Amino acid sequence: MPKKTKEIPSNPSRRAFARGAAFVAAGAVVLPKFSEGQQAPPPSSSAPVTTPEKKSPEAGEKKLSATAEAELEAKYNRIVSTYGNRLSAEQKEEVRRQLTDQVKALESVRAAAIDNSVQPATVLKIVRGKA
Repeated sequence: MPKKTKEIPSNPSRRAFARGAAFVAAGAVVLPKFSEGQQAPPPSSSAPVTTPEKKSPEAGEKKLSATAEAELEAKYNRIVSTYGNRLSAEQKEEVRRQLTDQVKALESVRAAAIDNSVQPATVLKIVRGKA
């Protein structure tokens, strides 16, 4: 028996478009996790070679600003107050680590100065198929 396939409507609803966009965004988050096993290109001869054993955990970390620290603590306290009784100590450490990474990324994004004269990098152009 042949499988039934869903036909994509020529005029998708906002809900269908949002669902598709969510799947694409989720795929962008999940796919890098699967590519971690791929081998990185060899380092250039001028770059020093470091092994994971030689790197200390704080070597690559940059300090957060006071506002970023406050944001990190507020987010962490909110999560712990909501879900703390369900989380183990290791899970709380993981939450703090992930929040720290998130706040660092947000801090670097917020540091970029962009005014209204800067054009967007990409523009969504919807082209309807010819009938």
